[in-house]
Amino acid sequence: MDANPYNPPSADLEQQRPVANYGGIGRLTFTGLIAVACLAQIGTTALGVDALNTAVSILALVAVFAGVVYRLRNIGSNRFWSLLFFVPPLNVALMFRCIAFPEGYRDTRALDTPGKIIATVVVVLILGLLAYILDYDSMARSV
Repeated sequence: MDANPYNPPSADLEQQRPVANYGGIGRLTFTGLIAVACLAQIGTTALGVDALNTAVSILALVAVFAGVVYRLRNIGSNRFWSLLFFVPPLNVALMFRCIAFPEGYRDTRALDTPGKIIATVVVVLILGLLAYILDYDSMARSV
């Protein structure tokens, strides 16, 4: 050890674990993409032009699908899982993974704090929707 206090500290960089670079897009960018696609769809529907509405719908579908592919890469999942985007019951689970899971989830297998908050909100919303549907169905039968 050097006695000079002005020498910079040294570290053995060979022992540090390399940080993986997953690429893709992050959770916030993906959520923004979903929001822009929804707002574009709402805006063109309000205009009432069917051809424009169809074109924006197709463009939004392609953009969101590409976002899912890049987000799955960021999570560390295989990009072939993006094909579940076209299977109606499973696309909800896929979108949940894309919104809640942090970068590199494949390696850590743990949700961070924003992921836990998002997961809680999504579960509460789904349970509330199911309760509303069941209550509405029982009210419709009684009339």
